[in-house]
Amino acid sequence: MCGVIARAEQSALLSAVVHEGALSPGPVNTPLLIELFAKDPERAARRLVHIPMGRFGEPSELAAAVAFLASDDSSFLTASNFLIDGGISGAYVTPL
Repeated sequence: MCGVIARAEQSALLSAVVHEGALSPGPVNTPLLIELFAKDPERAARRLVHIPMGRFGEPSELAAAVAFLASDDSSFLTASNFLIDGGISGAYVTPL
């Protein structure tokens, strides 16, 4: 009888789905970033030229991705990496 129970528990554990996901953010518009680039607007412009969307990400955009990963809407996702970088990883732009 114990073998049957052990197999049933093992089967239940093997069928459990573990969701894992990662976020790979680009530069995010935080107080620290704002302070850093306020001191040197040219530096900010040099950084922005590499972001195809032309702006830094907002914390709420990252939070929305986390909320999605934590929700039932992501029930079929696992071992996924979300690039939330404004397109940097897809199209690196070199200024002329």
